Amino acid sequence: MSEAVKTKRLFVAIKPSLGQIYQLDPYLKKLKKSFDQKEIQIKWSPLENMHITLNFLGEISEEKIPVLRDKISEVANQFNDFNLKIHDLGAFDHFQKARTVFVDVQRSQSLLDLQSLIEQKLELIPQQQYYPHLTLGRLRNPNSIESAISPFKKIDLGKGEISSLFLMQSQLSGHFPIYSDIFEAPLVKNPA
Repeated sequence: MSEAVKTKRLFVAIKPSLGQIYQLDPYLKKLKKSFDQKEIQIKWSPLENMHITLNFLGEISEEKIPVLRDKISEVANQFNDFNLKIHDLGAFDHFQKARTVFVDVQRSQSLLDLQSLIEQKLELIPQQQYYPHLTLGRLRNPNSIESAISPFKKIDLGKGEISSLFLMQSQLSGHFPIYSDIFEAPLVKNPA
């Protein structure tokens, strides 16, 4: 009888700067209060879970993690750290029938190049359109959030330094996925 292959649900991500997270905290508290007052049920992301997904990998065999580590490090060695602006609220699908509330992330050329190179190195199927964002919460049922969100649509968390790539694991649990770092690869472009 063969042993079952152990897998992990993995993705590649970057993380906002601590300064951006600290700026988000009081803003998020006001937003939560507004949603409570409007009786809109939403599961909020804990601040420690904040990340920007670059590429979702899915269920991956644990034995493939060393290869992923090498390829992600290879990508990280081709990039210097860069600044990324995080601003303005958004929602998937839209504010009138929202499933996910997020803060928009600037689609800088550095970010798009990084995401694309990871896609190439890991031989992933290209995404239709990459839309970088920072998930704040998920609604159980699609709902109009316009009235709860309108006073808060404009937000500016400023620019923060992106200095590492992360291979992360997502463990599905009752209320919200639990995210943990498997590996961190600093962005340090090697001189030619």
